[in-house]
Amino acid sequence: VFEAADKIIIMNSAKEHQLQHNSRFKDKLVVLDIPMLAEVERSEAPSADDKITLLFVGSLNRNVRNPQAFIGALKGLDSNVHVELVGNIQCKEMFDELKSQYKDRLAFTSFVSHDELKEKYSQAHVLVNIGNLVSTMVPSKIFEYMSYGKPIVSTYDIEDEPSKKYLEDYPLALLLSSKNGAAENSRLLQEFLSDAVNKNVPFETIKNRFYLNTPEAVVNQVLGD
Repeated sequence: VFEAADKIIIMNSAKEHQLQHNSRFKDKLVVLDIPMLAEVERSEAPSADDKITLLFVGSLNRNVRNPQAFIGALKGLDSNVHVELVGNIQCKEMFDELKSQYKDRLAFTSFVSHDELKEKYSQAHVLVNIGNLVSTMVPSKIFEYMSYGKPIVSTYDIEDEPSKKYLEDYPLALLLSSKNGAAENSRLLQEFLSDAVNKNVPFETIKNRFYLNTPEAVVNQVLGD
């Protein structure tokens, strides 16, 4: 296929691999990235005076995404914080102690339609990402998160966690290391919520920083612009 192609679009995370194993095609390679950053209709979340909602969307498997750092950080938060996890949560037992503390402020929701998911994004004050333990597994979800311009909280257990390098360049992100310990992460998260909730990043700012993650970047390459 590479022999026949005039142009080969690869993801940034695969760049080193392709240059190592397919260097003879390097003149054909075009490095882009996961094209999930697109402008969406934004609606203002409800007032955060009485209730701050944190939303996680995706799958959780402790061998790939370990939520322990996030769980530890939640334990020290104020009682107005509500958390919803949407998707395939395979390690619910890890949340048992937190559930006894949060009660109905912690909810698990199975898969929902994308229209329902968009509504949940709009209603949430903060979006949550649990870092990967596989350095080459970039989650496309973080670019959909960014599209909404909302504050993002992400954890990481390894220094080369693949979400980290993107979120470090996102203006409203908090990165929590599992090495910090629960008390320190709780403090950092509480400060972040106090400062960042109800703030929003304009889409043009995000697009300028992450242009390679837009569908437009792929279209322009295909059309030869």
